[in-house]
Amino acid sequence: MPPARDARQFQCADVPEAPRAWRSNQGVAGAAALAELAAKHGLATQALLAETRLRAFDLGDPRCRVSLADECRLISRLLQHTGHAPGLGLEAGRRVRFTALGPLGLAMVSSLSLRAALHAAARFGNLGCPSLHLHLQACGPGGKDLRLILPQREYPAELGRFVVERSLAAVLSLSSSLAQRPVRVVALELALDRADISQAYELCGGRAPLHGMAASALVLAQADLDAPLPHGDARMFKLAEAQCLGLEAGCRPRAGLAGEVRGLLSAHPSCLGDMAATAALLCMSERTLRRRLQDEGTSFVTLCDELRRTLAEQLLAVPRLPISDIAERLGYAEASSFIHAFKRWHGRTPRAFRSAAASV
Repeated sequence: MPPARDARQFQCADVPEAPRAWRSNQGVAGAAALAELAAKHGLATQALLAETRLRAFDLGDPRCRVSLADECRLISRLLQHTGHAPGLGLEAGRRVRFTALGPLGLAMVSSLSLRAALHAAARFGNLGCPSLHLHLQACGPGGKDLRLILPQREYPAELGRFVVERSLAAVLSLSSSLAQRPVRVVALELALDRADISQAYELCGGRAPLHGMAASALVLAQADLDAPLPHGDARMFKLAEAQCLGLEAGCRPRAGLAGEVRGLLSAHPSCLGDMAATAALLCMSERTLRRRLQDEGTSFVTLCDELRRTLAEQLLAVPRLPISDIAERLGYAEASSFIHAFKRWHGRTPRAFRSAAASV
C-alpha cells in the first residue's frame, strides 16, 4: 500500500477520476458516519474535522454538502489515528443507515424490489453517501444478475482498501435490511492486492474474493434482486423520487467561484444572505467577492435566491414543519417575506404548494 499522506495534503486534484459533482457535492451521511466511528476510537469530532470546511453541527444537517477532497481528509485522519486498523472500512460501512440518507433513503425503502432500490442508489448516490456511488452492469445468465462496481478509482490509492470495504459493507448491510434476510453474493471482485483486504469475504458468506481485478465489484443474483420487498410502496417511491430530483437540481454545481459560493452556502445555510460572512469564509473582501461574481455573470443575491428556492421546496416536504420556521431557517425576518418570494418562484403560496405535493 502507498504511504499515507497527511490529511491536509488532499486536494481536489488528487481525485482526477471523480466526476465534478462527486468532487464538490456529496451528501453529509458519509461524513457523519466517519465522525461516529472516530468518536468510538477516541478521536473527537472537532479534531476529525480540522482542516476541512465542516463544523460539528453540519453533520446533522441533510442540506450540508461535502467535497470529496474533504472526505479524503477525514478518512486519512481516521486511518492515521487508528494506525490503519484492519476492517475499519467495514465498520464504517455498517454505520450507514437509511434514516441518514434523506429522500434517497426513503426511495430505497419504498422500492418494489432490491434491483429498483440499487438503481435508485446509483442514480442519486451523491445525495446520500459516497458508499452508494455505484455503477451497475447486467451480467450472468440472460443478463439478469447485477454487478455493482464500487467506488475506488475516485480516491487516492492509499485509501483504496478503506473505501472498498466501506462500500461493500454499506451495500450488503442496506440490502439485507431491505430484504429482511441475508442477500447472497454470487461473486466478489477486488482491485486490491491480497494484503489489502481483511474480513470482506466474511460478509459474502465465506465466498473467496477474486483479486487483481480491473475494478472492485460484487455480483448479486436475480432471485434476490427481483423478489418483492416488504415495504415496497409505488406511491411513496414516486414522492421520494420527486424529492431526490428536486434536491439534485438544487445541488447541481456551478462552475468557478459561483460554484464554490453555492457549495459553501449549501454547507452553511446560516450564511444565506450574509455576504460578509461568506466572503470571510472564502478569505476575500466583500468587494472582491462581488466583483468576481459579476465577472461570472451572476451575483450573491442571485445565488442565495436559487438556493433558498431549492431549500424551501425540500423543507415544505416535511409535513408538520411550520411556514414560520421554514422562513426563519431560510434567513427571512418575517414569514410574509418568505411567502412573497415563494409566490414569485412558483406562482402560489407555500401552503398551496405543500397541499399539491401531498396529493400526488
